[in-house]
Amino acid sequence: MRKRNKTAIIFLTLAISVLLIFTLWISLRKVEVVAVYKEGDFISILVNNFPLTDSGKISWWLKNRNTLQEKYNLPQPYQKTFSSIVFWDFAEGYKEQGKYDRRCFDGREPPLNCIEKNIILTIWNSPKGIQIISVDNGQYTLNESEIITRN
Repeated sequence: MRKRNKTAIIFLTLAISVLLIFTLWISLRKVEVVAVYKEGDFISILVNNFPLTDSGKISWWLKNRNTLQEKYNLPQPYQKTFSSIVFWDFAEGYKEQGKYDRRCFDGREPPLNCIEKNIILTIWNSPKGIQIISVDNGQYTLNESEIITRN
Protein backbone atom coordinates (compact mmCIF):
# COMPACT_ATOMS: atom_id res chain seq x y z
CA MET A 1 0.00 0.00 0.00
CA ARG A 2 2.83 2.38 0.78
CA LYS A 3 4.45 1.85 -2.59
CA ARG A 4 1.16 2.70 -4.30
CA ASN A 5 0.88 5.97 -2.39
CA LYS A 6 4.46 6.88 -3.26
CA THR A 7 3.85 6.15 -6.95
CA ALA A 8 0.64 8.18 -6.92
CA ILE A 9 2.39 11.15 -5.27
CA ILE A 10 5.25 11.02 -7.78
CA PHE A 11 2.82 10.81 -10.70
CA LEU A 12 0.68 13.67 -9.34
CA THR A 13 3.76 15.86 -8.73
CA LEU A 14 5.00 15.17 -12.25
CA ALA A 15 1.60 15.95 -13.79
CA ILE A 16 1.29 19.23 -11.86
CA SER A 17 4.84 20.21 -12.86
CA VAL A 18 4.15 19.57 -16.54
CA LEU A 19 0.90 21.56 -16.33
CA LEU A 20 2.66 24.51 -14.65
CA ILE A 21 5.47 24.51 -17.22
CA PHE A 22 2.96 24.39 -20.08
CA THR A 23 0.91 27.24 -18.56
CA LEU A 24 4.05 29.33 -18.09
CA TRP A 25 5.15 28.66 -21.67
CA ILE A 26 1.72 29.63 -23.06
CA SER A 27 1.59 32.85 -21.03
CA LEU A 28 5.11 33.98 -22.00
CA ARG A 29 4.76 33.57 -25.78
CA LYS A 30 4.99 36.81 -27.72
CA VAL A 31 2.05 37.80 -29.87
CA GLU A 32 3.01 37.79 -33.53
CA VAL A 33 1.24 40.18 -35.90
CA VAL A 34 1.30 38.35 -39.24
CA ALA A 35 -0.58 40.82 -41.46
CA VAL A 36 -2.80 43.90 -41.38
CA TYR A 37 -5.55 44.49 -43.96
CA LYS A 38 -7.45 47.78 -44.20
CA GLU A 39 -10.78 48.27 -45.91
CA GLY A 40 -11.80 51.83 -45.15
CA ASP A 41 -12.49 52.10 -41.43
CA PHE A 42 -12.46 48.31 -41.02
CA ILE A 43 -9.12 46.76 -40.13
CA SER A 44 -8.28 43.05 -39.89
CA ILE A 45 -5.17 42.04 -37.97
CA LEU A 46 -3.97 38.44 -38.28
CA VAL A 47 -2.15 37.21 -35.17
CA ASN A 48 -0.51 34.16 -33.67
CA ASN A 49 0.00 33.36 -29.97
CA PHE A 50 -2.68 35.70 -28.64
CA PRO A 51 -3.45 35.53 -24.90
CA LEU A 52 -6.07 32.93 -24.01
CA THR A 53 -8.05 34.76 -21.32
CA ASP A 54 -10.32 37.75 -21.81
CA SER A 55 -8.34 39.77 -19.27
CA GLY A 56 -5.11 38.81 -21.05
CA LYS A 57 -6.52 39.95 -24.40
CA ILE A 58 -7.70 43.28 -23.00
CA SER A 59 -4.42 43.86 -21.16
CA TRP A 60 -2.46 43.08 -24.33
CA TRP A 61 -4.57 45.55 -26.33
CA LEU A 62 -4.16 48.32 -23.76
CA LYS A 63 -0.40 47.73 -23.58
CA ASN A 64 0.17 47.51 -27.35
CA ARG A 65 -2.48 49.74 -28.95
CA ASN A 66 -0.28 52.83 -29.29
CA THR A 67 2.50 50.82 -30.94
CA LEU A 68 0.02 49.18 -33.32
CA GLN A 69 -1.61 52.52 -34.14
CA GLU A 70 1.74 54.07 -35.00
CA LYS A 71 3.19 51.09 -36.87
CA TYR A 72 0.09 50.25 -38.94
CA ASN A 73 -1.60 53.68 -39.03
CA LEU A 74 -4.70 52.42 -37.23
CA PRO A 75 -7.51 54.82 -36.32
CA GLN A 76 -6.83 56.71 -33.12
CA PRO A 77 -9.33 56.17 -30.32
CA TYR A 78 -11.68 58.99 -29.40
CA GLN A 79 -11.67 60.50 -32.93
CA LYS A 80 -15.46 60.71 -32.81
CA THR A 81 -15.73 58.50 -35.92
CA PHE A 82 -16.66 54.84 -36.31
CA SER A 83 -13.94 52.27 -36.96
CA SER A 84 -13.50 48.59 -36.31
CA ILE A 85 -10.36 46.56 -35.59
CA VAL A 86 -10.73 42.78 -35.66
CA PHE A 87 -7.99 40.44 -34.46
CA TRP A 88 -8.19 37.08 -36.24
CA ASP A 89 -6.48 33.86 -35.17
CA PHE A 90 -3.94 32.94 -37.86
CA ALA A 91 -2.92 29.58 -36.35
CA GLU A 92 -4.05 27.62 -39.42
CA GLY A 93 -2.52 30.04 -41.96
CA TYR A 94 -3.94 31.08 -45.30
CA LYS A 95 -6.40 28.79 -47.05
CA GLU A 96 -8.25 28.65 -50.35
CA GLN A 97 -11.73 30.13 -50.40
CA GLY A 98 -13.24 26.67 -50.76
CA LYS A 99 -16.80 25.84 -49.86
CA TYR A 100 -16.56 27.01 -46.25
CA ASP A 101 -17.42 30.44 -44.94
CA ARG A 102 -13.97 31.98 -44.71
CA ARG A 103 -12.69 35.55 -44.43
CA CYS A 104 -10.89 36.43 -47.66
CA PHE A 105 -8.65 39.44 -48.28
CA ASP A 106 -8.49 41.37 -51.56
CA GLY A 107 -4.96 42.54 -50.69
CA ARG A 108 -3.62 39.01 -51.11
CA GLU A 109 -3.48 37.04 -54.35
CA PRO A 110 -5.69 33.94 -54.61
CA PRO A 111 -5.87 31.06 -54.18
CA LEU A 112 -4.37 31.27 -50.65
CA ASN A 113 -6.01 34.52 -49.56
CA CYS A 114 -8.53 33.38 -46.92
CA ILE A 115 -8.51 32.41 -43.26
CA GLU A 116 -10.87 30.59 -40.95
CA LYS A 117 -13.28 32.97 -39.23
CA ASN A 118 -11.94 32.76 -35.69
CA ILE A 119 -12.23 36.21 -34.11
CA ILE A 120 -10.11 36.68 -31.01
CA LEU A 121 -10.76 40.33 -30.18
CA THR A 122 -12.76 43.19 -31.69
CA ILE A 123 -12.28 46.89 -31.00
CA TRP A 124 -14.93 49.41 -32.04
CA ASN A 125 -14.26 53.14 -31.91
CA SER A 126 -17.60 54.89 -31.71
CA PRO A 127 -18.60 58.39 -32.80
CA LYS A 128 -19.40 59.08 -29.13
CA GLY A 129 -15.70 58.93 -28.27
CA ILE A 130 -15.78 55.56 -26.52
CA GLN A 131 -14.07 52.34 -27.40
CA ILE A 132 -15.91 49.03 -27.13
CA ILE A 133 -13.78 45.94 -26.60
CA SER A 134 -15.43 42.63 -27.46
CA VAL A 135 -13.94 39.35 -26.23
CA ASP A 136 -15.24 35.79 -25.80
CA ASN A 137 -17.15 36.38 -22.58
CA GLY A 138 -18.57 39.85 -23.11
CA GLN A 139 -18.09 43.45 -24.06
CA TYR A 140 -16.33 46.22 -22.23
CA THR A 141 -16.42 49.98 -22.67
CA LEU A 142 -13.28 52.08 -22.44
CA ASN A 143 -14.09 55.75 -22.08
CA GLU A 144 -11.90 58.80 -22.68
CA SER A 145 -10.83 58.68 -19.02
CA GLU A 146 -9.41 55.19 -19.63
CA ILE A 147 -12.00 53.60 -17.32
CA ILE A 148 -13.15 50.11 -18.35
CA THR A 149 -16.66 48.95 -17.52
CA ARG A 150 -18.35 45.69 -18.42
CA ASN A 151 -21.45 46.10 -20.57
